[in-house]
Amino acid sequence: MDAPSMEYALRDKVADILDRRAACGECAAICPMPAPAGLDTVAPTALTAGILTLLRGGVHAQASRWAAVCSGSGHCIPVCQQGVNPRLMLALARASELGQETPAVRRQTGFTRFGAMTRGVRVLSRLQLPPATKRNPIQRWFSTPAATS
Repeated sequence: MDAPSMEYALRDKVADILDRRAACGECAAICPMPAPAGLDTVAPTALTAGILTLLRGGVHAQASRWAAVCSGSGHCIPVCQQGVNPRLMLALARASELGQETPAVRRQTGFTRFGAMTRGVRVLSRLQLPPATKRNPIQRWFSTPAATS
């Protein structure tokens, strides 16, 4: 799928979500992330209505924070009665906010996030290595006798 058709497909998905008016709050009520993020979970409908505001190009601080901290757990997907994928709805809200930034800011954000991801991959991969390999991986590689058949 080329870039223009992908963009049109995402716009259609946003329009579909807005048409369905998916602001019942069931997804926010079951989501594990609002409480640890310090968001008000007393009125979950306010969070989902805020997400719709973000999708329309508006501003809503609480919904923006919720979209930013979404872990993608998928707990929200089966509870939506309107047939909307709330995880996708939050991802689209995040993307709509990124689209409002200047290209230079988007580039810097992407560069920073990519750097954080590569550091995480490096740390996680080193955690899986045995201690002897971590001490001197090059020497261990060359000093290990080759397996014979």
